[in-house]
Amino acid sequence: MQTGGNVSILVQAEDYTNYYDTTPGNTGGAYKSDDVDIEVTSDNGGGHNVGFIVANEFLEYSLDLPAGIYAISARVASEVSSGEYAVSLNEQVVGTASVSATGGWQTFITQTLGSMQLSAATTFTLKFYAIAGDFNLNWLLIETVFDSDLSVPGASACNGSCAQNWPPLLVTDGLASGVSGLGTIIARSLRAVSSRWQPT
Repeated sequence: MQTGGNVSILVQAEDYTNYYDTTPGNTGGAYKSDDVDIEVTSDNGGGHNVGFIVANEFLEYSLDLPAGIYAISARVASEVSSGEYAVSLNEQVVGTASVSATGGWQTFITQTLGSMQLSAATTFTLKFYAIAGDFNLNWLLIETVFDSDLSVPGASACNGSCAQNWPPLLVTDGLASGVSGLGTIIARSLRAVSSRWQPT
């Protein structure tokens, strides 16, 4: 599978292209004048977050993505432990997560939802769906977790050379499996203990 190289797309929650909201008006009073509840955030980087989320509400985003394997994560916060949501690409669920109390409505954490392989480049609809409410969403992040960009089917490439002719390696939350010779993962890059990389 050929890919377009490493991809990292930060999708701000408030920059949706379509939505469904159960209550009229913007309760947060910021950024837009439609029915999605948007407020100023104190999370790292500032900007806005979508808040006052209620079950069955959703946000959709239109994205152009090359072929590849992608991990999706979400930046969420809550004062209570009742939230739950799902994220999908073109109606295929990538993952679901529960939102426990994070320490406050503006105390955000990042949750990794899962990964999905896209076999062809096209325009995708990224959908955030609230299964249960009472939490805030700041952003969604889509990143390449493995880039099979060599000419050999099933081959791999990460920061120069990892291995060839073995199945893809999924790296999430700073952990890796399926390969020996791996030292640490810093800033989403691989650092080798030695020059030899072997599948396990």
